[in-house]
Amino acid sequence: MKLQNKKMELSVLLIAALIVGLAAYVYSENIGSRSIASAETSQVLALARPMFSADATAATSFLDQEAGMAIWLDATGSAPLDLNGAKGVITLQENVTSDYVIGSIPLAAVGFSSDDYPHAFVHKSGWIVVYWLRVNVKNPSTTGWLGKTFPMYKDSLHTWYDKGSNLLNDNLLHYALTLICQQYSISSAGAQYYHFQYPAATKLEMAIKTCEGPGPGSMTVTYNVKVPSTVNIDEQSYSFYCTRGSSSINVDTTVIVTTPGGGRYYGDFSPLLNDTIWHVVGTTHGGSYDYGDIYATSCILLLYH
Repeated sequence: MKLQNKKMELSVLLIAALIVGLAAYVYSENIGSRSIASAETSQVLALARPMFSADATAATSFLDQEAGMAIWLDATGSAPLDLNGAKGVITLQENVTSDYVIGSIPLAAVGFSSDDYPHAFVHKSGWIVVYWLRVNVKNPSTTGWLGKTFPMYKDSLHTWYDKGSNLLNDNLLHYALTLICQQYSISSAGAQYYHFQYPAATKLEMAIKTCEGPGPGSMTVTYNVKVPSTVNIDEQSYSFYCTRGSSSINVDTTVIVTTPGGGRYYGDFSPLLNDTIWHVVGTTHGGSYDYGDIYATSCILLLYH
């Protein structure tokens, strides 16, 4: 009888422990997901505002009016910077003084048009900022939708993302920053990101997936995105690329972009994904080819706080 009682007590304790453990797990999971977006194959960038030194503050005030998404580097430990080095990269110069250089960095060598040339600011005190102009919905192709930052294709000189792992390898802002750093033989390892147009934003989350393979017939791959109602979205954008053939990206039943042939596309989209349900992002490639590298890749980008 005593043995049976001990077994019963042990069983009750085990059940209680399981209940407490499960409750703790659910509680911690809920706490952890209340303030972040969730997505398959996702990467997250944390955003932080640069705290410019006193000698650079006056020169950087224009960024709050002009800049959008940016990457910045505090290289004051390598100061003073010889601005001739920056001028060798920022060849489309807009404002040059004895203290700083402002202008654009041509990226035609890696396959981009003038609409995709990042802007840059280099101060002799060691501050480097590479940025897009803030989004202007009246002229969206020349301004900085988040989707512009992350090209969804490979070229002969650079690999922007890995189709196998659905992860980003680099982006245009970081690439341009690296070109400047090379002029001074310094590392870009300490670089951070910030969005001057949305100073409250703290995270940029990206989810990517590729639909790949020779035809004939269309193929679709999907991934899921969920944004809790407690998250405030500052911008949601897409980046899309397809090699050839009819391709598209949609969120649930809303078509974001469709194209009869290959090309690169980016911009914002609606409706906002600001609720608690899982949304299905579909990437379709309809190419009826049986040769070459046939694929379509989409990336959903969520800027939020």
